[in-house]
Order: sequence, then structure tokens, then C-alpha cells
Amino acid sequence: NWLWDESADGVVQQGTLTVGVDDTGYDVKFFGATSGISWLWDESADGVVQQGTLTVGVDDTGYDVTFFGASASHFMLWDESADELVLAQDSKLSFHDAAGGENIVASADGHLEINAGTTLDITAATVQLNTTTTDINGAVALNGAVTGATNITLSGELDAATGDFSGLVDVAGVLTVSNTTASTSSTTGSLIVGGGAGIADDLYVGDDLDVTGDAVIDGTALVTGVLTTTA
Repeated sequence: NWLWDESADGVVQQGTLTVGVDDTGYDVKFFGATSGISWLWDESADGVVQQGTLTVGVDDTGYDVTFFGASASHFMLWDESADELVLAQDSKLSFHDAAGGENIVASADGHLEINAGTTLDITAATVQLNTTTTDINGAVALNGAVTGATNITLSGELDAATGDFSGLVDVAGVLTVSNTTASTSSTTGSLIVGGGAGIADDLYVGDDLDVTGDAVIDGTALVTGVLTTTA
């Protein structure tokens, strides 16, 4: 029933309020205390027009809110019991514009993609990748130190200005040093080894061989050119 409240200078509704009937509705509009703020049920559009802040629930007591898309099973859900926002199926979270390439999407169950049209910047003091396997399909430019706590396996080419390896380096393929710096001592040249070098097969030297210490040959020394000795 309706009650006119003289003190409030308004109408009090007690019970269910129904506007229109099934298949025939009417616009209903509620105004706020601020100019331009309103809530409208638009019967011709079969939808709600919200102008102003929309709050669902109160702090510590919320409600589920679902937004459906044009494709089946695609929706955005605020799940109040789980306190999380759900993008169902492969619904995208897009940035900058709806049709652009900057988005986050779960293209399949267990598969999450972060896409950027040109550049993806990650700025942080520390970035941790807790993965079993990390696949990088393309070139990697690193402007800083890289510290590996475990094994790093490279199936392609490693191009680095400098490299500092404190552990074992195992190269299964051919190791090529393209630098052409000549060697005049044990601390100069394209390849400098601080300790001994163990070679299991043949050693070919294209230019001079300079040994400052003793040369111990356990097998046969075959000399095809001139052998010159100096005391």
C-alpha cells in the first residue's frame, strides 16, 4: 500500500512495487542529490542507464555481479564469495582500446597470454619467473647482469659483449671465438684461460706456438717443417 508521510513530505511504499506488466513496461527514473546523477530503467532499451557512482553491497558484505557478452559462455563476474574477478572462457582484459593488441587473455584452460602490439615493459627491482621451462621465441636484448641460480640451456646463439661464468659451462656444439686479437703472452689474445686446458683430441695451431715453460710430449713429435731450437 501507499502511505503519504507528512513529515517527510513524500510517499512511503510498503510491499512490492510493480511498474507495467510482462511485455509492456514504462520508464522509471530515480534522481540523486547531485545535479546530473540519476538511475533510469529504460523500457524501450530493456536496460538500466546509470549516471553517477554505482555501489553494490557494503564493506564486508558484497553480492555477485555478472556482465554478459555477445558470445555464449563469455562474461565478466565479480564473485563475492571468492573475492575475485572472473573473465570466463577467452574473454580479454584489453588496454588502450577494445580492438588493439594490448590484452591479457586465457586462450585455453591453464594457458594465460600477455599480449602487446609492439613493446611490453616490466619495471621492477626484481622479476621472478617460477617456471619449470621458460621458452623465448625470438631475440633477447639484456642491458644488465644475468644471474642464473640453476642451469641455463641455450639451443641457439649467445651474443654477449662480456660473459662471467662462475660455474661449469658445457657447450655441446661448436664454440667459435670470432675475435682476432693476437696473443703475445699468457694474458693476451682472443681466448685467455686462467688455469690449465685439457684437450681430448687434436690441437691445430694456425700460426706460432709459444711455450714459456717445459713442453712434455708423451708420444711421437712429427715435424713436417723446419724445427729450430735455441739454447
